[in-house]
Amino acid sequence: MPEMPGTDMLADDPRTGLRDLKVLLLEDSELIAMHMEEMLADAGCHVVATLDTVAGALDFIRSNSVDAAVLDVNLRGEKVFGVAAELKSRGIPFVFSTGAGERFIPPQFDAAPHLSKPFEPEELWLALVQARRETPVTSTLDTSRRG
Repeated sequence: MPEMPGTDMLADDPRTGLRDLKVLLLEDSELIAMHMEEMLADAGCHVVATLDTVAGALDFIRSNSVDAAVLDVNLRGEKVFGVAAELKSRGIPFVFSTGAGERFIPPQFDAAPHLSKPFEPEELWLALVQARRETPVTSTLDTSRRG
């Protein structure tokens, strides 16, 4: 059976570490969200939700399984740092996506990768790989729920 072209380079392709990853996308621009969904799909990720409010994101995180998230820092004037704190407390890696002029990230999130829009698909993939490497593995089981 012939070898597939380019398979010797798979180890260097960040997409291999992202296949089947369940990603939450927070973005308030529909056009940018559609583009980012395509970037993530090209890496083999499953975008489990694309949301544009902090409240919606917090509700989603608390009731659904998420492996990683991409967070637009500013959702129509509302900062996403509460979502970042919730993800961090659950050991879920995330990447910040920032627009022009949006440079302030609180110190407790310095370790999270930051992307400045616009960015290339490869930059997003590498940022997600980096976030997954730097996030301590903890249980994401919500013990506050009673069965």
